[in-house]
Amino acid sequence: MPWQPIPNPTFVVFLHEGDFNRDVYVRWYSIRIIRDDSSRPNSGATVDPSGIHVLGTDRNGVNLTGVGIMEQPELVSYIIEQKTHPSGGNCDSNVPWVPAAPPFVPSITLPGGTEMATYVTVPPYTCVRLKTRFGRIPSAEFQTAPAPTLTATRNRNRWHAQAGNLGDQGYEVVSRTVNVGGPLASDKPILKRASIEQKTLVVEFETPGEMGIESFQVVAKDRRGVSWVVATVECAQCSSGIGSAYRVEVPGASVRTARSVHVVAQPSGSISDEMAITRPAQRPEGSRPR
Repeated sequence: MPWQPIPNPTFVVFLHEGDFNRDVYVRWYSIRIIRDDSSRPNSGATVDPSGIHVLGTDRNGVNLTGVGIMEQPELVSYIIEQKTHPSGGNCDSNVPWVPAAPPFVPSITLPGGTEMATYVTVPPYTCVRLKTRFGRIPSAEFQTAPAPTLTATRNRNRWHAQAGNLGDQGYEVVSRTVNVGGPLASDKPILKRASIEQKTLVVEFETPGEMGIESFQVVAKDRRGVSWVVATVECAQCSSGIGSAYRVEVPGASVRTARSVHVVAQPSGSISDEMAITRPAQRPEGSRPR
């Protein structure tokens, strides 16, 4: 495929209804398939002693009807692949890529450059890519048990291979990798106030729109950078898509050394900007009120 571009899809992400997964709309343009449009039907083809059709079967178990290009089940297939990782950072090179959905198989006669699209659902923090594979998709697996040295297993593998059921994959290319399924923009809390009033820390924040939220953690931080949770607040709108305003009061004794606060939305982990705590003005030492 050196003379045509590798399909690089557009990914659009939506929150999956009813849970915290993400629906990913994938759109790309098909490659050009070079073919001779040959048709070689064989209506007299039969099955071998093991019951395997000599022309092979497609991935759905349907017997092929000939040996020409136009009788082949596919020449190109597209596979959306995924790999998950807990941190939301770079994809873990030690985690294998797995299909996110069954192969997307176009018609052999589909013109190159045709717009194609599909949906897949993936969990939060997932790497996604599109694999373009040339060749026939396997419709049977090579058997290793009983041992391949046994006559019956050996013969069955040979008959599947002769019929092309073990696949005839030429080569494959992959698109760029996209990280989807992280926190939504609407998840990020917006801090409005953090101040000490009458020996109580008052924290006020709001959300633009809540989708898949369960609770919020108010986190304090001291001058050394040590953080601790000082309050947990249940969500008000949770998954309605509507924003809400919150006011939290924390006993001053638990935040005596705190210098700033931030809010963390759960379970997405989206973090607000940090805000310094405003404290009452201190009177000079030794001064007396008039």
